[in-house]
Amino acid sequence: MKNVFISGWGGYPAMFEHIPKVTNFCIPFIHSDKYIEDTISAGGDIIVGWSTGAHILSKAVWRYIDRWKKVILVAPFSDFTNSFSKKALDIMIKSLNTDFLGTMESFYLKCGFRGKIKLNLEDIFKLETGLEFLKHSKVDKGCNSVKINILYGNEDKIVKRKEIDTVLNLFENARFIELCQPHFIDEKVIIKYAGL
Repeated sequence: MKNVFISGWGGYPAMFEHIPKVTNFCIPFIHSDKYIEDTISAGGDIIVGWSTGAHILSKAVWRYIDRWKKVILVAPFSDFTNSFSKKALDIMIKSLNTDFLGTMESFYLKCGFRGKIKLNLEDIFKLETGLEFLKHSKVDKGCNSVKINILYGNEDKIVKRKEIDTVLNLFENARFIELCQPHFIDEKVIIKYAGL
């Protein structure tokens, strides 16, 4: 069995108790783009993308859908700037350098993550690269597959609901599950719907 979890921006394994134990856990921009692309293209049983991970998976999945038994997109988006402006992302990039820990803590709280994790100051440049990516990246091609499941928390303060509608239009046959959850959907909920 090969299961993969592609986390969100700043989505370290320490944020999750069980998922890193049962998946190949990938972190965008901390792991290389090639590593993540190779992981998606390799195929397997279940692949889950959360937030930025769901965005990256959404961009690639149409090429590799036949290699996976199940695809879960958790809080995906087609264009992040429809939820957060480029100006807001520029402010966040600047604040990473002036108050790294405060910026990350504020972001995690907005996501709905209430835990504490140890952050690595050496990751600042990689995280900045991720925010620059989000200023320009768009999903412009989907696929019609019943293998795809989309989870969205209606208490999400990061991804706006209209972005979910755009993603649903790209993946017409996807199963959509709307939950009473924040952007950081409870790990037990993800495990339940993913079947991890």
